[in-house]
Amino acid sequence: MQRIYKQLNHFFLISDFNTQAYQIGLMKQSILKNDTSAIIIDFFHHIRLNNINEAAFIAKKIKNTDNQKHIIVIKVGNAKQCVVYQHLTNYYVLPDNGLLSLIVDSIDSEKVFSYSIEDEDKAFNYIINNQLNLLKKAQNYVSLFSRKPFINGNIITAEVIHIDFHGNCYFNIDEITLKDFISNKSFNIKVQNHIGIITQKISLNVFEISDGNPGVLFSKNGYLKLIIKMGSAMKLLRIKENTKIIIELTS
Repeated sequence: MQRIYKQLNHFFLISDFNTQAYQIGLMKQSILKNDTSAIIIDFFHHIRLNNINEAAFIAKKIKNTDNQKHIIVIKVGNAKQCVVYQHLTNYYVLPDNGLLSLIVDSIDSEKVFSYSIEDEDKAFNYIINNQLNLLKKAQNYVSLFSRKPFINGNIITAEVIHIDFHGNCYFNIDEITLKDFISNKSFNIKVQNHIGIITQKISLNVFEISDGNPGVLFSKNGYLKLIIKMGSAMKLLRIKENTKIIIELTS
């Protein structure tokens, strides 16, 4: 007899609650009420409070797979209405505060559904059972322009969007954009409010950077990353939520 395997629902939880918050338990309770076999992954609960740009950066790390249903539940920022959207094999469940437009570049408005926060249990049930059509279509949903690096002549400026537990800092400039801007020219990299040049090269990997020294490289998902090897870039370079990195062409 051929054995039939049920596809398991993988829930990835992202929030600004921090790991000690009881709200995380309530989220899991709501999920398990509708699917006792759900696999729940606490993906990241340390988003800076209400920072939807950082939430989008983290959510983009969860890749689509060929045959696995990923349900990405994001609780960042305040909104009475929530939206549900399926993008390939990923289902996004998040507040209607513009976050969806920061994660998905091209949104099919016909496939955006909404529900009020009071109906979350019912919404999870529809999502788990592939019944999004039972949710109401979002007549209007909040859409934001993703913040892009600012180019002014021979200078490009990007802002920090995530700081990890090691103090490594990620900026909202991707590898393609920066390489197109540099185009094999010489450049200096500086950090706002820090005196002096940080570096004049982009390293291919961390092994090219000397212990105790700063360096920049591209992260696995293609964003510019500033580190201090064996140290904290955030602390030593005094980087805060609105700190910018500045790349200036010199030739």
